[in-house]
Amino acid sequence: IYTSTYTPDRTKLLSRPFTEDDLANFNGSFYSRTKAHVEEIMRHTYPDVLILRVRMPISDDLHPRSFVTKITKYEHVVNIPNSNSILHDLLPVAIAMNEQEEVGVYNFTNPGAISHNEVLSLYQQIVEPGYSWKNFTLEEQAKVIKADRSNCELDCTKLMALVKEYQG
Repeated sequence: IYTSTYTPDRTKLLSRPFTEDDLANFNGSFYSRTKAHVEEIMRHTYPDVLILRVRMPISDDLHPRSFVTKITKYEHVVNIPNSNSILHDLLPVAIAMNEQEEVGVYNFTNPGAISHNEVLSLYQQIVEPGYSWKNFTLEEQAKVIKADRSNCELDCTKLMALVKEYQG
């Protein structure tokens, strides 16, 4: 539901990360428009609900729906930094949040942003040393996808403060 501003080569973020209070600024796909609209309805109609904004989820078992597994199957990838949700790190936090009956919206990502090339370099180092990939530009990507993709960094300060609180 967000899209950040990047340098012309799209390798560095220029805009600040999005907080839980920022309004959605990306409507390039039906999914994004629907997600933003439903989140607003949930916020104002059901104040006792916990909304966790997961971004490009990564599992450590190479599940087919994991971001890493998905991008290793693509013929080309864009090299743009994005927030990611590393599930091994975050699922215990989700359980604790539920147990503590937390409510509201949380950017449920790990701190910072990592590019597709950085993710694939780690995959190459850890999983498949012979793996290689090719990049293409957003303009080239637009020719082969059905809907625009958002690229952004989410600010997880609120989540990290809660984690610190849980750690005592």
